[in-house]
Amino acid sequence: TEPYEGPPNTLHGGFVAAAFDDLMGFAQAASGTAGYTGTLTVRMHRPTPLLQRIEYEAGVDRVEGRKIFVWGTAKLGDVLLAESQILFIEPRQKSER
Repeated sequence: TEPYEGPPNTLHGGFVAAAFDDLMGFAQAASGTAGYTGTLTVRMHRPTPLLQRIEYEAGVDRVEGRKIFVWGTAKLGDVLLAESQILFIEPRQKSER
């Protein structure tokens, strides 16, 4: 709706990034651990229209020690609107501090 609008009839890019951060935060649970967002990268391919059903997909790419690498996509039908990569960092255990 209007409060989320950026350019006319499209979603503000900040909300696209927030949606990826939220979704991919849940996806990292598939790794068996969870962490804090270290780096969030979003690449916009096309404007995200308002009032349309956008399909988001996410998954864990790999885990390297405390680092959890997650990917995500946003599509309208077969059209790729945006893609994202996040590096999550698992908190250190108390004994590691």
